[in-house]
Amino acid sequence: MPVVTANGIETYFESAGSGPALLLICGNGLDHRSFAEQVDAFSPHFRCITYDLRGVGQSAVPEPGYTIKDMALDARALLDALGIERAHIAGYSLGGAIAQEIALSVPERVLSLSLYSTFSHVEPYLRLRYDLLIRVLEDCGPEIWSMFTAFSAFGESYINAHAAEVEEEI
Repeated sequence: MPVVTANGIETYFESAGSGPALLLICGNGLDHRSFAEQVDAFSPHFRCITYDLRGVGQSAVPEPGYTIKDMALDARALLDALGIERAHIAGYSLGGAIAQEIALSVPERVLSLSLYSTFSHVEPYLRLRYDLLIRVLEDCGPEIWSMFTAFSAFGESYINAHAAEVEEEI
């Protein structure tokens, strides 16, 4: 099992393809598999590195209280452990916030930056949404959590127009 200690965290990762490094950073609660289709498309051109964020999938679960900056240090330490000096970095949602922190703190290590459905800072709406998601998960379990996540992530008109896709997502 490919695991390295990155920033003091046992971190599960996978690497596929060859060429310049492309670090793919997934969103909150998602594991390395969320980029499977992108790895298939990009691996003929890049060395694609996917990993499980701390507390997710096969990576270690640390004590609560860590920040996006801590998670950016995790990603940088993963690159260090793999001997990668510079990489293209792509991040989705929370992964995009982590990618931004990497680009701000060590821009010389970032060949390019691709951000998807992300944020630059936590506004009250986002904080309340995640507080509610945590409560729903703790109080109601993963099935209700997934339903609430899909419901709160998509607007009424999208859900009405794409009911089958939303059901599949749930």
